[in-house]
Amino acid sequence: PQSISLLRRGIHVLCEKPLGIIESEAAQIEKAAAKAGVCVEAGYSFRRLPGWERAHALLRAGAIDTDALDRLLESCAPLPVTFHRAIERVHDMAAAVETLAAFSRVDAILCSGGAGDINRRAAALARLRAHAGGRITILAGGGVTDATLETLLATTPIRDFHVGRAVRRGARWDAPVDPGAVARMAARISSAACSL
Repeated sequence: PQSISLLRRGIHVLCEKPLGIIESEAAQIEKAAAKAGVCVEAGYSFRRLPGWERAHALLRAGAIDTDALDRLLESCAPLPVTFHRAIERVHDMAAAVETLAAFSRVDAILCSGGAGDINRRAAALARLRAHAGGRITILAGGGVTDATLETLLATTPIRDFHVGRAVRRGARWDAPVDPGAVARMAARISSAACSL
């Protein structure tokens, strides 16, 4: 790494984290610094800022930072907002739905249903939708494929999906969208919606 080259030349290094890609690389960097008699540090530029510490405390507590959400909503007014997968980091998703439903511009929650196989995730999504009671849309996402779509359509009342890779060529996130795949999925969802 470039850090080792600089350290060997006697230059102090402030390295953006991670210090190394693998543990042995980080050890090589530390050894080079010791041998050259110079300092090497990993950058933690925001780690001790009060707002950052508050965000981490809320994350550890499994809560939504409503102050940050207020600021976010204010910065993009008057647009509606989808709460994008962060709900999966909270401890109580039902309580999080209540919190988010109180923000009138949060119109949807994108969620995979959490950990587990598709049956477990489908059950969690169905519970969330029931809890939301039409106040906010539960948008199923995070790994929706043709097969998981069929399970979700058959076992839940959810009819809003974020399909991502499933409609991209080769199922690659960075590939172009395949219009045929979009049409097939849309037709399948529409057909299921009509049967509700």
